Amino acid sequence: MANYILVNHLLNYAPERVSAVRVHVNFDEEFLALAAAQPRLLTPDSGTAGLKAVQRMNSTVEFSLETLKTYGVIVQP
Repeated sequence: MANYILVNHLLNYAPERVSAVRVHVNFDEEFLALAAAQPRLLTPDSGTAGLKAVQRMNSTVEFSLETLKTYGVIVQP
């Protein structure tokens, strides 16, 4: 089996921060192993907290960010 990394880009076009950002990722069978990996937030934005409320159900991972100013990348190795 190949090694995969999932990268989700989050971009806020609004001039102000957005709050209560909820992300829902549904994995295909081929990428199911990534559903168990811990997602990480990478962002250049100051004041953006890490991921909150990470939940896993079968092939689905859900998590939220309290705020997002401009840009964030979610990496799931």
